[in-house]
This record gives sequence, structure tokens and C-alpha cells, in this order.
Amino acid sequence: MEPGRASPESEPLQEVEVSGERPGPGLWKIRRGANTVYILGTTSPLPRRVTFRSRELESVLARAGLFIPTRPSVDVKAGPFRLVGLYRDWRKLRVNPGGVGLDAVLPPELYARFSDARRRYAPRDRSMESKRPLIAAGEIYRAAIEANGLAFDSDVGDQVRKLARRAKVPSWEAEQRVDDPRAVLAEIGRVSPAAEQACLAATLTRIEQDLPSMRARALAWTVGDIEAMRSRTADDQLDACLGAIMGGPRMSAIAREFDQLWFDAVRRALETHQVALAVTPIQRLLRPDGVLAQFAALGYTVEAPSSE
Repeated sequence: MEPGRASPESEPLQEVEVSGERPGPGLWKIRRGANTVYILGTTSPLPRRVTFRSRELESVLARAGLFIPTRPSVDVKAGPFRLVGLYRDWRKLRVNPGGVGLDAVLPPELYARFSDARRRYAPRDRSMESKRPLIAAGEIYRAAIEANGLAFDSDVGDQVRKLARRAKVPSWEAEQRVDDPRAVLAEIGRVSPAAEQACLAATLTRIEQDLPSMRARALAWTVGDIEAMRSRTADDQLDACLGAIMGGPRMSAIAREFDQLWFDAVRRALETHQVALAVTPIQRLLRPDGVLAQFAALGYTVEAPSSE
């Protein structure tokens, strides 16, 4: 067994379950003159049933003239019959060509790592064995973190949206159109085996090496400890898996448009509102070429959350 690898026979990690209120993460600030956009960086996974209360966030919403959610809505140009066809296409894309198992498409060492992880974290879910490596990566990752008391899907963005509505803060609404969804699905279906295997390998490395510190970082988010949240294995997993999905021209164009819509909304808010609040995944903030670096390069003042 390789050094650092988790053994299926080792003791399971203790679950992390947070009840009650946590102080919540701090907010970054992007300033232009007298105007400020406060940015909340969201993260996943988080402890189950976590409830945070950021008094800074509540204070900002009490003064905000605009709320900018994580993403625009997506309009898929498809009628009901075409949607049925898209669903069928998606189901076909989830399994390996010819219906073969992962043992037939993965190198033996990588399959052994996957098989170990599945037996440990999802012993009853043998359906993973027939999924494409890209799909299997997402399913085993979800199973591993949920088996260790973490929630895969964070509803923090929804919680903040509800707070904004309660405070009667107008919300930025934008629509991103996908005119040829079947071509987009077909492009995902053409992801190379090497890219899919790289995503699965990076995901397994994160599971094998990072579960204890992943739980610690989830708790760090709830108390605003930004430095404790940084993770090389998380970045590697994100790069490998998003790189696989977004490698084609259609998906990369959708991703660029998606990011640009949000970025432009923040820039407009800095022109027209004294105070605004925006939400985005924390990885987009912390990366060397991320949102914060982009605003700084354009001459905006960028302030990190207070360490107090």
C-alpha cells in the first residue's frame, strides 16, 4: 500500500455535525471610491446541518442596494420532447461505452484504489462500477464525505439569498442561454479517457489523504479562518475534474460567459451602489488568478476579511 493511502480496514473517521450557530466567514471587500462590494466565499463540503450567523453579513444586507448571487439562471433552449431526448442522452453518457465496468477501462492500480474506496464508503452501491470514470469520481467523492459527516451540497448560497429577500435587497438577475444543449452533452461525451482518469485519480487522492483535514477546513469556514481552508489536493481535484468537463470549446465558452456575467455584475455594482453583497465559491477568490487578483489588477482596492 502506498504511503498516505487510507486503508479500507482502518477505523472510520468520526462524524462532524455542527449544531447551533457559528460566527460564519468574514467578507472580502472590493472598493472603488466610496462604493464597496462585500463578497462572501462559499465552500463545499460543510458540516451537516450547519447554521452560521454572520453579524457582519447582516449589517451589510441592512445597507445593501443590490445582492449578486453565485450564478445567473440558465435557459436551456429545448421543448418538452427535446428535453426527454436530452435526458436519454445524459443517461447514456453516464455509463461506459458497451456497458463495460470500470475494471475494463481503468489501469489496474487506479481501479484498485477506486475499488478500495467504494468498498469502504459505498459498499452497497455497485452501480458505480458501470459508470464512466468522470461520473464515478463525483459519486465516490460524495459517498466519502457524506460517510464522514459532511454535506456535499452546501445551501449557504440559498440561506444568504433568503436573508437578502428578508432584508428587501434587490437581487441581480441574469440569464445565460444554452442554445444547443445536445451538442454540449455530446462534447462532454467526447472527454478523453486520460482526462477522465486524471479526474478520478485526483479525487481518490483527495479522499485518501485529505478527509481529516477536509473536515477541519469545513469547520474553519464556519468560524472565518481563511488560511486554514487552503488545500493543494482540493485545487488539484478541481483543476483535473473541471479541466476534463470544460476542455471542449462549447463548455469552455459557457464557463467563460458564466464567470464574466458575474464579474461584470460586481463591476457595475461598484459604479452604481454604495454597498452591495455578492456570493461566489471561495476557490474563485483564493486562486492566484481568481476574482480578487483580477479586481486588484484593474486598480480596485481589495481587502481581506479581518483576522480578529
